[in-house]
Amino acid sequence: MAFVKGQSGNKNGRPKGTTTRVVISDHFTVDEIRDFFSNLKERAKTDTRIAIYLAEQMTGKAPQALEHSGSLTISDLLNKLRNE
Repeated sequence: MAFVKGQSGNKNGRPKGTTTRVVISDHFTVDEIRDFFSNLKERAKTDTRIAIYLAEQMTGKAPQALEHSGSLTISDLLNKLRNE
């Protein structure tokens, strides 16, 4: 099949139900997975970085508030960036 410039080679897209995700159970036993997460939970009690990471994985990252004061517009900002 020859490639035609500007034409998709996969008109129907990826078939439904297929995925490229790695499934942890394909590589580890149930006991290994249970031990890993048990150890991770214990370490999260004393390491806040692990606790924060786990919380973010379960609930998503907290949105960061942005504050802006003054009269700077997007146009002003773009002009300033272009001149630097």
